[in-house]
Amino acid sequence: LLHGPFQFHAIAFMYKLSQLLGVPDHGVNTTTVRLAAAISGSVIVGLPYLLRDYLGRVTALLACFLLAISPSMLYYSRFAREDIYMACFTLLLVVAIGRYVHDRKGGWLVVAALAFALSYATKEATFLSIAVFGSFFVAALIWEVGVKISVRSRFRSKSAYARFLPKTGALPALI
Repeated sequence: LLHGPFQFHAIAFMYKLSQLLGVPDHGVNTTTVRLAAAISGSVIVGLPYLLRDYLGRVTALLACFLLAISPSMLYYSRFAREDIYMACFTLLLVVAIGRYVHDRKGGWLVVAALAFALSYATKEATFLSIAVFGSFFVAALIWEVGVKISVRSRFRSKSAYARFLPKTGALPALI
């Protein structure tokens, strides 16, 4: 009861949908309470295919297959708990950012923002996920900027190297 409200709203939506479809007991039973979690677990299985530009087609399909037969994914996607929603939204966030970097389409940024908001509305561990992914993206940004700015271009002339050279003025063999 101390996590975000997403799980409760998702389960209530499934109850209402089941009630409208005429499920006995006004749509409230052990099957309908687990439907939202099962759907999230099923979505997780297909998400790696959207990363095929980075992983390769065969590897992405293999990742989908391994997630489909994973005992852990099956275990967590059959309970009415927040863990499977968090996993789904976190993977969706990674996929959306990866697709945005590849395609540069603004719709993927909207999906990433939606995944982040839903993840935060599910569980407070979102801050840890953002710290992990954020540190990676900061390191990647520093790497990209570092590649564009050569270290040697910072030195203006050969005289700038003089303080690192031996007194003879000859360049060391390793340079």
